[in-house]
Amino acid sequence: MKLYTIIGIVLFLCSCSIKNDIIGKYMSKKNPNYFQFKKDHIFIYEYRRLHLYQQSTGKWDKVNNLIILNSEVKSTTIPLKVINNNLINSDNSLISIVLNIKGSYSLSDYICGIFINDTSYCVKRCDSLSSLIIKSPINNIYFKFFREPKVPTTTYIPLPLITNTYTPEAKTGNKLEIKVDFSDTCFYYKAFNNDTLKIKGNGIKMFNSYQGKWEKISKVPDATNLFSRYNDKSTELNIFR
Repeated sequence: MKLYTIIGIVLFLCSCSIKNDIIGKYMSKKNPNYFQFKKDHIFIYEYRRLHLYQQSTGKWDKVNNLIILNSEVKSTTIPLKVINNNLINSDNSLISIVLNIKGSYSLSDYICGIFINDTSYCVKRCDSLSSLIIKSPINNIYFKFFREPKVPTTTYIPLPLITNTYTPEAKTGNKLEIKVDFSDTCFYYKAFNNDTLKIKGNGIKMFNSYQGKWEKISKVPDATNLFSRYNDKSTELNIFR
């Protein structure tokens, strides 16, 4: 057998060994991030810190000493659909809001914060969110949504969802019809879009953007009961309301 063939086989076997070493479950008592990497390149993820909770599934791949993550949903930023009909000879702006939250029981279970010029303008329950008269110039506008049912059905708290920012051509005299359409499940979803983890010894490292540092998550035995909402034998989430 030629030398370059032997070298190729060795490199291939080493590559397979490294990839197989990644497969398994990862957690740390000091870290709220929980991962499982499966042989079919599917990953399961949960985040649990006190009552805060997030989850997602998707595909993982290995590039050199990095694990690349892509969840089924790449972003939870809510797009705004805006129709702008300028008002004639008016210093005010009129905003009408059409809101659709798929999978919701009632719009009263959600709160919306309205931000104008990067400053909080008002906060309303979503069932009372229909139209606003803005008496000041509008440089930009965006919304932040909170899931806060009047009658709680779970102790888990999701992070808020934020829309993209809309900038009107004119600062005054706008008549804006804004349509907002998203799913309730986005509140508990953690999106990964080519995000990376470092492979480090018998574990992985995840970057903590709040503290500006990489934190280690150790590999644990496969028998470890890792997730609070996932069935260990599948990627099916036990949906809660």
